[in-house]
Amino acid sequence: MPILILGIDVISENPKRFAVVSWFNGRLEKKGEFTFYRLIRFIRAKRPDIIAMDNIHELGNDLRKFLRALPQGTKLVQITGRPGEQRSLWSLAKEYGIRVGDKFDPYEEAKVCALLASRGVGYEVLAFEDEVIIKVSRGRSQGKGGWSQDRYRRRVHNLIQNMVREIEETLRRAGIPFDLEVEEKDYGLARGEFKVYASREELAGLIKPMHGGDVEIKIKPVERKSLEFVPLKSEKAIQVRKSVIVGLDPGITVGIAALDLDGNIVAVYSERNMAVSDIV
Repeated sequence: MPILILGIDVISENPKRFAVVSWFNGRLEKKGEFTFYRLIRFIRAKRPDIIAMDNIHELGNDLRKFLRALPQGTKLVQITGRPGEQRSLWSLAKEYGIRVGDKFDPYEEAKVCALLASRGVGYEVLAFEDEVIIKVSRGRSQGKGGWSQDRYRRRVHNLIQNMVREIEETLRRAGIPFDLEVEEKDYGLARGEFKVYASREELAGLIKPMHGGDVEIKIKPVERKSLEFVPLKSEKAIQVRKSVIVGLDPGITVGIAALDLDGNIVAVYSERNMAVSDIV
């Protein structure tokens, strides 16, 4: 299946501008110069499979903002390797037989990034857990009060309850595990919060955000505390650890206790909205 890759390199820092070269089905094309926000709009419109850079930290303080803005299914790849183990872009190009022109030309660097990514070189940057928070709450303000406002408030709480039940049923039918925390109010619900153990891609088409009405639905992927780098080709090594027995109480607030094989307590810990990867 043909894939679209965008190779990117920084042209200037202030203002930040980017050179972009695309690779599609073996064909390279120079796309031009982009500002940061124009680049994001371009990426959202084209929905590439891979965005390839030699060093993602060239994005500076905009790195997290950039990652949040990527469309579902688009991977950000650091071609030169994970931090601390990076190689020169030009040495990688030589290794894979890629001819290089002017090394000081940002478009040449963007081109080489795209070509290397097309050959499976690089590390995907993982910024999000395979977890999503879905919040269901009141949309519009209730106003100052009064009899009609009381009826309106009860109506909204009933709508929230119905929406929470609908989302709950959708997740159950799809076989997606989740935890649910609710706040009851006026024979209905004031809010509901789901912690869903699935990626954004798995939820696509099942549940959509809702804004502007009586009920609001917010969907937010859980960000990793630190970025993880995973090779495009190969599997992560399994680390051998000392054997322990772990007791786990899952939920919105997670409780963990660990014992060694002699029954001695190794650790006791609890945390609200704890990611699965943090538990592991």
